[in-house]
Amino acid sequence: MLFKQLADKIIRNQKFIGDGGVNFLPLYPIFPRLKSFLPGFIRGDQVLITGGTGAGKSRLGFFIASYLLSLSQTIPNIKIKIFYNSLEEPVEKFKAMFVINYLREKHNIRLSYYEIMGYWDKQFPTEYHPYIIEAADYFTNTIEPYFEVVQIPHPTGFYKLVRDFLVKNGTYYFNGVPANQGEMWDEYRANDPNQWVITFSDHIGNYLNESGKSWYETLEHFSAQYTRQRLGLKCGVVSFFVQQQVPSKEALEVNIKGKTIIDKLKPSIDGLNKIKTTSQDATIILGLFYPFKWRDHIPAAMYLGYDLKLWKNNLRTLILLKSREGVLDDLEMAVLFDGSRNYFAHLDKDDMDSNEKLLKQVTNV
Repeated sequence: MLFKQLADKIIRNQKFIGDGGVNFLPLYPIFPRLKSFLPGFIRGDQVLITGGTGAGKSRLGFFIASYLLSLSQTIPNIKIKIFYNSLEEPVEKFKAMFVINYLREKHNIRLSYYEIMGYWDKQFPTEYHPYIIEAADYFTNTIEPYFEVVQIPHPTGFYKLVRDFLVKNGTYYFNGVPANQGEMWDEYRANDPNQWVITFSDHIGNYLNESGKSWYETLEHFSAQYTRQRLGLKCGVVSFFVQQQVPSKEALEVNIKGKTIIDKLKPSIDGLNKIKTTSQDATIILGLFYPFKWRDHIPAAMYLGYDLKLWKNNLRTLILLKSREGVLDDLEMAVLFDGSRNYFAHLDKDDMDSNEKLLKQVTNV
């Protein structure tokens, strides 16, 4: 790109924004402390969410996906399509979580996934039935057309699903001339410039290898070529990978001088499980840590000023391991976690009273 072309793009983007266009998906409304370092997502971002077993990685993925879907109701003109490849949880659970949250927010009805699906020894009151139908009708119109949950075990199959959507909703070009599918191409233009396509792979460790490739080669190609190069850089797709950290026992056995047990157990780029080259393709890496699990190794069970005996399972920390500007050494913030509805909330480190009020709202069921 020549500087003249860059200047043209800058001015064109400003005009696009002035006309109501959307070049940016804000993240700071839900995690305001990240605003200076990660205000949101731009086209082509590749985001990696990582953490140990039980930290809530998949729940964070669901929470971010739900939030991004809600932007279509708050930002005029934006068109969002999310493809969520759920390789761990059944599709019904993802859709049930929307209904669970709706019942709680609209009617103050609190049901767990097991209760609402009847995987329980008691029926819930029959007067809830109309509210469940109400929720289903609401999401049929507001969510279903824009949120596709699938279970595709091979990464190439998932890539083709997204590619086919792009073909139907835009045009591929080569040297400025439209190109047919299967031909060489270097640019994609959506029919609607406010179209945002977003993908989630949860989690990548559950993908199967392609014929003729090892598992490692399959994932390396999916991350670097299909996701980063084709979908990201050429088509502007925002992609999320959920990836495990190495098992805690293995993390503790690593001899890193000067690091405490907790430092070793917190998510890191070096701690990515099975395949680490995904970190090179990622523009953003978010780590999720579960302090209460390791309370016996934390002095006085106090972490970042939070009493783990009080917060227990409802405290997580979000660690920005990598941003577009590079790797950050230490940006860790506490967040409220409500696993019953896949919900996270910003906690203000300078206002513990407000934090504990939020905690009571979650625990006083």
